[in-house]
Amino acid sequence: MNPSVSAVTEAAVKLGVLSCVSRINQVATFLTANTQSGVFVFPVQSQPDQHIFSTSFELLGAGDSTIYATASFFPNQDAVYDTVEYVNKGCDELEKTVFKNLKRVNVLKKNIVLLDGGAVKVFLMPAGSGTIVIKKEVVQ
Repeated sequence: MNPSVSAVTEAAVKLGVLSCVSRINQVATFLTANTQSGVFVFPVQSQPDQHIFSTSFELLGAGDSTIYATASFFPNQDAVYDTVEYVNKGCDELEKTVFKNLKRVNVLKKNIVLLDGGAVKVFLMPAGSGTIVIKKEVVQ
């Protein structure tokens, strides 16, 4: 296997998803960088190159952190991905330290804080004594 081509990209090509293969490789490579990963590729129905191609990942990062990620790709080269990770720190602490360079946009309704990182949006959701950190980007 060519190390610059992700396993997800190879799976997409085998399934007949060709129109957005460069975007698939870009996002899959980004998500899996510096991690050990596993992936589930959602079944593609008829005319695979004309419909959404979607994946779900388990990413094992530094310090045994487990991150769930999903990425979906569209025939016009657009893509969207989300990562979801539990962090054993409160929302306020994360906002003031890890995400100190991001601008607080608002609270969605009551508990989930939205931070603006430009193309990437970060959502901080309280979960027990910690926080679920959700990062989302629409790639166009």
